Amino acid sequence: MGNQMDAIDDARKCVIDSAKQSLNTHWDHWDLSQERAFIENLLGQRFNFLLIFFSIFVAGAVEARDSALLQACVLSLGAVISIFLVLAIRRAQEKLDLILDILFATRNHPVAVINKLATKRSRRKLIGHLVPIICAGSLFIWSLGAWAGMVAQVISLPAQSAPLPAQLPPQAK
Repeated sequence: MGNQMDAIDDARKCVIDSAKQSLNTHWDHWDLSQERAFIENLLGQRFNFLLIFFSIFVAGAVEARDSALLQACVLSLGAVISIFLVLAIRRAQEKLDLILDILFATRNHPVAVINKLATKRSRRKLIGHLVPIICAGSLFIWSLGAWAGMVAQVISLPAQSAPLPAQLPPQAK
């Protein structure tokens, strides 16, 4: 297992070194600065879509509160789709982190200079990791609660329709 991790680290270092060299010699082609801008835009679009998607499914679940089955189905569908959106957002965040690591290591690149001047830590992990997990997790937990509520209603229905033997009125003799 250790040899495999070393090989992965070596491959990553090789890619980073190659990217640095490419960054310094090929300014007239698509470079990491353009890729960073593209990935940041893509990440922002995916994040905004997740927020809109989450809002629509929460509104749909609230509107469907009169029908437990419909509410549970809406929440389940929202949870499944939001998990796929989270995967796409996390992948874009991973790519952005790799690009920024390379650019931060390039001494005179504007991103590296600004990063050194910034006094506070980056909060990009909130957008790429924490908020999407909270959205998907809340839909998932809410859908589990909706399904559990339906099961509880189904289990308790027969008990409400027929009185227990201890509750039967005494019969006259």
